[in-house]
Amino acid sequence: MEFNHIKHKKPIYRVKAHLKEHLKHYSRLDDLPISYEELTEYMELYPLHDTNGAKTLWYMVMYNEENMKSLSQSLVEVYQKLVSEGDHIPYLRIDRIDFCSFRNSQPP
Repeated sequence: MEFNHIKHKKPIYRVKAHLKEHLKHYSRLDDLPISYEELTEYMELYPLHDTNGAKTLWYMVMYNEENMKSLSQSLVEVYQKLVSEGDHIPYLRIDRIDFCSFRNSQPP
């Protein structure tokens, strides 16, 4: 997509040992139950439109039933870690997953 071309990509910085130790000390370092690669294993993309009906850079992502169940569970876990320190939120669920095609929002 020509409109999706960017000249300057945000640099990605690795977490250095000193910061990693600081995060670990304050219980803020944790492994995630999902990877970006798992989210890219979709079957189809459906374009999302703005209120005027124009295409956006966003797509609704479709997965097979087994993957969607696993991804939903993992995304709920990530959200719980972020907002409730890992405590279970019984009413939380994933309705759909959207994907932004803007290259700057995707890791290398």
